[in-house]
Amino acid sequence: MDDTVQMLTVRTDKVIFFFLPVIYILLPSFPSLASGGIISIWFFLLSSIFFLSILKANRIAFDFNSKLIFIYFLSFIFLLLVSLALDVKSNFIAKADLIELPKVACYFLITYGTYLTVKRTSRLNIQLHYLNRAVVFIFIFIFIFNIFDIFDIYGFRHLSFTLYKRETVTILQNKAIAPFSQTYQLGSLMILILVYFFIGSMKLPGNKKVIMFLGFLCALLILLLTQSRSSLLAFIISLSLCILFASSRRTLVQALLFLSTILFFGVLYNNEIYDFLREKLPYMISGIESMVGGSNNSVNYRSEQIYWVIDNSSLIIGMGVSKAHYMFESLYSLYLYRYGVFGLLLFLLLCVLNFVNYYRASFYHKQHDYLLLAISIWFLSYPVTALSSAHQDTPKLALVFYGLTGLGFALNRKVKL
Repeated sequence: MDDTVQMLTVRTDKVIFFFLPVIYILLPSFPSLASGGIISIWFFLLSSIFFLSILKANRIAFDFNSKLIFIYFLSFIFLLLVSLALDVKSNFIAKADLIELPKVACYFLITYGTYLTVKRTSRLNIQLHYLNRAVVFIFIFIFIFNIFDIFDIYGFRHLSFTLYKRETVTILQNKAIAPFSQTYQLGSLMILILVYFFIGSMKLPGNKKVIMFLGFLCALLILLLTQSRSSLLAFIISLSLCILFASSRRTLVQALLFLSTILFFGVLYNNEIYDFLREKLPYMISGIESMVGGSNNSVNYRSEQIYWVIDNSSLIIGMGVSKAHYMFESLYSLYLYRYGVFGLLLFLLLCVLNFVNYYRASFYHKQHDYLLLAISIWFLSYPVTALSSAHQDTPKLALVFYGLTGLGFALNRKVKL
């Protein structure tokens, strides 16, 4: 009986930390057949039901971390109810607004289900092992698929249009996007993968160091192919955080030597490199030029949205959901409008808390310290990638963000200082 229970728990670990993220993130959206990412939404709901079954199978705990999780999500549900009430009062309500409540409930199920799974077991090394494998497997798929798509090898772009890309949106045709529907979402995930390989190249021994560095270069190529400027900014900040938090004296020298070499060749061949990038990544380079000149349309538009919300809201709480009326592109304008300053600060505090949880845990789980450090830095730099969109509110990245949040709280519980 004990062997059977142990086998089932190991299979649950494999489902949660390997199969679920792999299948869910790589799941095709079939944009020409299904609109609005409906397939991802249904799978997201099924995943939430799976985590609900975990909650039913485990006695709900009321330890300190559980209380933090409950307080966080109950706060957002309260703020949402206030915003919905304001929409009803102003006759601004739409069916799409009502979906936000079950979405927050699903985020809670994913967070708390993951937390209970790790909290109730002593199999953390196995769980982190499966998560490691999931990161590598997902990246291999992303790299191969997008290289074949961007360079249209063997007419592969037709398959890309079938599985992920919207053929009618021409601006996406020469950008890396799979397995998401927007470049921003892929860029956000690639920051995590890039940091994972970069820290691994600093911390792992021998041949593994070389493999991780090659993985870093390949991941950097995919990030550049997304042509996402906010992701590029987040990458630069993340790299700085890696050097600050994840390097020893020896690895710091190696990292600085690598960056100095890149800078040297960048200065030496600046005209050739610029012309090459201008030809291959026109959207990104023209956007950077516009930002430097102070005339970037997308940056100005997002800034105007934030200023508009500040001028037209009470700020402390939200002023409505209004999905049918406003399309906010930045997390900051969206959260200020929907949840107010309180909700925005609560979310940013969660990012910082996740960073602390993973950073502390990295000192106690040396076998997987590079993975834990990568996740910690991803959370700390996440507010930068959120300048372009609230990625964690999209079905695919919600599973990543809130699943890792639940794992982080469980790691915090298992760390004894």
